[in-house]
Formats: sequence, structure tokens, C-alpha cells
Amino acid sequence: MMSTRHLAFPHVWRERPWADIALDHRELADHNPALPHLRAITESVLAGDGAQQLSALTSHYDLLVTPRPVPTHPPIEYLHVRTDLEPGTGYVVIEHVTPSGRNDKISRPPTEAVALFWRFVAEKFGITSGT
Repeated sequence: MMSTRHLAFPHVWRERPWADIALDHRELADHNPALPHLRAITESVLAGDGAQQLSALTSHYDLLVTPRPVPTHPPIEYLHVRTDLEPGTGYVVIEHVTPSGRNDKISRPPTEAVALFWRFVAEKFGITSGT
């Protein structure tokens, strides 16, 4: 059986307001010690002009981010921010997912999540934090 490689976001992008995501991430961080980096990333987006330059949606504990303007038709290039919940790691994983399948993925400790996020945003989308 052949496996299918994941290539970009295959659906219409239904963004959520960053303020709503921030509220959810505050609640998640308050109740789950493995997820404070989500709150930190979201707050860093809201602290600058990131909310005007980046569009986001969420999926469970994951954050998906793409630059504005968002393409109206898939596939859509995006960053996938998630937590490796394997016991003992708790690392943040950020993956740049592209239509070509030439994806980049890095995992780091949660203390490096905000810097890693903005590094990916700058390198992949040419957008800086604006703070």
C-alpha cells in the first residue's frame, strides 16, 4: 500500500480571530502545563502587527498559520504549530507545510517556541514580528 504525503492545506481556510485564539490558549495553558507556548506565541502575534499579517485557525491543540491575503483556493501553504506530547518531551514542533511537499520541521523546548515561530514566519513568509 502506498502512503500519501501531506501537501499543504487541502480545504478552504476558515480563519479564527486572533483574540478568540488567544482566549482559548490562555485557558489551555492554565489547565495544561505542556501548552504554555501556545499562549506565548499567540500573545506575541497580538503584541505586534502579526494579526494583520497572519491568518490562523486551530485544530485541537494545534495552531495553523498562513500569511495574508489568504488564497481563496487550496492547497494553502502554512505553518503547523503543535506540541509533542510524548512523555518526557513536551517539545514544540513547528512544520512549514507546502504544496510541493518540501516541508521543513523543527522541534525545540517550549522556552524557544516564540523565537522559533517568528524565525519560521520570517524565513518562510518574509514577515517579521513588528514588535
